[in-house]
Amino acid sequence: MKIYNDIGQLLLDTKTNSLKGAELKGVCLLYAKLKYVNLESANLEGAYLYRADLRDTNLKGANLEDSNLYLAELESSNLNGANLSGANLEGADLKDANLEYANLEYANLKNADLMRANLRGANLRSANLRGAKLCFCKRKKNTFEGAVLCKKNKSLVKKSYPEK
Repeated sequence: MKIYNDIGQLLLDTKTNSLKGAELKGVCLLYAKLKYVNLESANLEGAYLYRADLRDTNLKGANLEDSNLYLAELESSNLNGANLSGANLEGADLKDANLEYANLEYANLKNADLMRANLRGANLRSANLRGAKLCFCKRKKNTFEGAVLCKKNKSLVKKSYPEK
C-alpha cells in the first residue's frame, strides 16, 4: 500500500516503511506508531508528535524545528544531524539515541532521558536540560553555552564523560 499527500507526493510505502524526504510540516501525529519508519531528511517542522512511538526510527537529517515531541519515545533512534532547534522534548525517552551533530539549540529537554545517548558535536546552546538524565552520554565538542542545567547536570558537564 502507498499513501500520498494531496498534491500526489508519495508519503509512505508500506513495503519499504519509508517516509524519506517527506514534506510533513505541521502534521499532527498524536500517539503515532512510527517504530522503525525511515524519516530520513523528512520535514517535520512544527509537527505535533505528542507521545509518538519513534523507537528505532531513522530521523537522520530530519527537520523537527519547533516540533512538539512531549513524552515521545525516541529510544535508539538515529537523529544524526537532525534539526531539533526550539523543539519540545520534555519527558522524551532518548535513551541510546544518536544525536551526533544534532541542533538542539533552544530545545526543551526538561526531564528527558538521555542515558547513553550519543551527543558528540551536538549543539545544546540555550537548551533547557533541567532534570534531564545525562548519565553515560557520549559527548565531545558540545556547545552548552546558555543551557539551563540543574546542579546535578552541571557537575556532569564539568566533569564530563569524555570519549577516548
